[in-house]
Amino acid sequence: MTHVVAFFLSKGLSPERAAVASTTFVIGTFVARFFWVWISDRVHIQYCYVLLGVIATVSTGAIRFAPDLTWAYIAVGMFGVAAGGMLQLRLQIWPDYFGRKPIATLRGYTAPFDLMGMV
Repeated sequence: MTHVVAFFLSKGLSPERAAVASTTFVIGTFVARFFWVWISDRVHIQYCYVLLGVIATVSTGAIRFAPDLTWAYIAVGMFGVAAGGMLQLRLQIWPDYFGRKPIATLRGYTAPFDLMGMV
């Protein structure tokens, strides 16, 4: 969501309203970290990832085709919920699949790719 402000500016929104959309994404991401930890304690993590994919897909389409500003803000917030979940659940799923010992090695090998994805 690096370009959310530019996207909304290209749609004709004022810079202030575009910044509110970016803030909505950040708030959704922050709240989601706690929400997904709670959900993953009750539901298997694979199903959580499926739900994340559905939320991310639907919210991305909703951002693109939102009929008005309110729906766009809701969609950006939902995408923030999905993004926050992806950040949190990735930390939980690796020990489940690979065990606890190789986690530092796995993170060491994947960190450069994570950083490249942010650029």
